[in-house]
Amino acid sequence: MWSMILFIIAAFLAGWSVRGMLERRHTSSQQIAKPEMMWFNEQASQWERVTEMHLRVANRVVVTVPVKLVEERRE
Repeated sequence: MWSMILFIIAAFLAGWSVRGMLERRHTSSQQIAKPEMMWFNEQASQWERVTEMHLRVANRVVVTVPVKLVEERRE
C-alpha cells in the first residue's frame, strides 16, 4: 500500500519537473527578437510601429525623439 502511494507521488513530481523543463525550453526559443513599441491606430484599425516619440506641452510638440529600430543578430 505504501509503495503504491510513494510511486504515485514520485510519478507526480517527475511529471511536474519534466513539464517545467519543457516550458522553459519553449519560452526561451519563443523570444527571438526584442519586443517592439507598437500602438493601435483606431482610424486605420491596425497596429503600427512607433518610429518617433513626441513630448507635448499644451498640445504643442516640444521635443521629437526618433525611436531606433534594433534587429537582433541571428546566429
